[in-house]
Amino acid sequence: MPALNLPSVKGRIYRRLTYPWADCLVSVSRNVDAYFSWIPVSRRAVIHNPVLPDESMAAETTQWPAGVDTKKKWLVAMGRLHPVKGFDLLLQAWSRVAPEHDGWQLLILGEGELRSHLERQRRDLGIEESVVLTGFVDKPSAILKRAEIFVVSSRFEGLVNSAIEAMACGVPVVSFDCPGGVSEIVRDWMDGILVSPLDAEELARGLRRVMGDDELRHRLSGKAPEVLQRFSLDSVLAEWEHLFDGLKEG
Repeated sequence: MPALNLPSVKGRIYRRLTYPWADCLVSVSRNVDAYFSWIPVSRRAVIHNPVLPDESMAAETTQWPAGVDTKKKWLVAMGRLHPVKGFDLLLQAWSRVAPEHDGWQLLILGEGELRSHLERQRRDLGIEESVVLTGFVDKPSAILKRAEIFVVSSRFEGLVNSAIEAMACGVPVVSFDCPGGVSEIVRDWMDGILVSPLDAEELARGLRRVMGDDELRHRLSGKAPEVLQRFSLDSVLAEWEHLFDGLKEG
């Protein structure tokens, strides 16, 4: 999100001086595009990232990260361990939910500078047994295919590619309706649930709702793979071709 992840003063000046000269400025979501309202709408476009074919999605694995319990249901989050991803808020929400759901485990896939902080928070909240910080996972699709829920706790996003990957694997999403493109991916109560941003209690409520209702979870899961058509490579390439054709004519 450009409005929340600003470059240096010099970078902002260069942006203001150079971007208006572009034939077209393409953003990955409508929320990102809205930041550039100072550029004429005729020279802006929104084209989402595509879902790229993942050959590993067809593969099974029996080698899971240390601490993962295959006998439990998995709630999965994924991303760099960085403040913007809001994993501290996720741990707060999970600490409210975990005591009610012994048969579940939270897996956070990723590595980053907040690992030691999150490990301390996990210990302080008393949820060490139900939270696994897996570290970097080269091919997460094997885990996503076995997951029950994917959760997005980000403070802001551009376009949540990890949510698209999860939905392509048939996993419903529970997410903060944070600034960024998440609401352009997740169709509320159709293939996931959106809750108030930055509110750990609201996130906990959303998780409880989906974790505690098998029928709802399965219904959301059934709609999630439609993301493969909505963000297919063919449809995104067609949007780029249409854009280039228009620029040629102009």
